[in-house]
Parts: sequence; C-alpha cells; structure tokens
Amino acid sequence: MPSREAADQAEFKQVAPYGRDGHRLFFGPGGSLIWGPLVASYLRVPEMTTAQTATVTPDQQIILWDAVIAGNVPTATAAIKAGAAVNGLDIRANRAGPNGRRPLNYAAIQNDTAMITMLLDAGADINLTNRSGFTPLHHAAEAGSKEAATLLIAKGANFALRNKDGRTAEQIAEASRHPDITEILHQAMKRSK
Repeated sequence: MPSREAADQAEFKQVAPYGRDGHRLFFGPGGSLIWGPLVASYLRVPEMTTAQTATVTPDQQIILWDAVIAGNVPTATAAIKAGAAVNGLDIRANRAGPNGRRPLNYAAIQNDTAMITMLLDAGADINLTNRSGFTPLHHAAEAGSKEAATLLIAKGANFALRNKDGRTAEQIAEASRHPDITEILHQAMKRSK
C-alpha cells in the first residue's frame, strides 16, 4: 500500500515547471493551479526556483500539446527540441478531460500517423497510459483511428495491455463499434501467439 506522502504527491502534478516568479507551479486536485512553495511545503519536497534549475518553460509544454492536437508536426518538433516533455501528461480539463492525455494519445485519437512517427522518433513511450489506463492504442481503438492503430501495432504497441477497467484495446474497439479496428487487433493477437 502506498504511503500517505506518495498518495499526496500523486494528487499534485507539476506544471512544466516554473511560474513567472521563478517558483514551481502545480495543478492540484480538480485542476486548480497552486503556487509551488505551498505545495512543496505540504509534500515535504525541496522548493526550487529557476535560479537553481534551468528547465523548459511551461509554454513549451502547452505548445507541444496544442501542436499535436492541431496536427502541426514542425511546431511539435520545435517544442520538443526546446525541452517540452514528449511524454508529458496534459491535465488541462478543458482539453484533456479528467483522465489527461499525452501527446501520443492525442495523435492516435487524431489518426495522425506523421505525428505518431515523429513522437516515437523523439522518444515517446508507445505504451504509456493516461490516468484511466488508456494507452495510445486504446485511444486509437476508441476513436476509430485505423491507420494509427495499424502503425502503433507495427511499432510495437502492446495490444494485450488493459486499462483500469480491465479492457484491452480490442475490447474498446468492439465497445466503440469499430469492427475494422477490432479485426486489426484480433489479427495482431493471433499473429503473436
């Protein structure tokens, strides 16, 4: 069982990573933005400022997420080169919903194979999940993104992974009424045996 301190830390997500005054900013439970020194004190972690650590600006991470959503590969590439986290979890409730989405999840939903390829080449984790346990392949299956699902499988996505409800991408595709993706995933499972 995780410690109370570990559970508390899971509730707070650092905004990548510093505010205008140089202190870290965090999203708290429910998506509220909280000034770093307060959270650092609560979590009993050291508070660091930009004067102590040079890192990516919050804007670069947001630029990456928005570029992926828009299908803008050059802008997404530039944001990653500027330091945006290729696996960063977007927890903006108005964009990503309550479970968050990573850049590769967005690209899979959009059926954007060029973006998927660029993100994977930049080091994106093909099997990394959001808060509900959805991998990019789960999202492709749910959205009916046939080309994205095919590419993710070809690039090594684990199609046997289950989300927090215990469902595989194939089961998600079936429940979402995407028989073509259900068949692609079914065939991939057969070939792997």
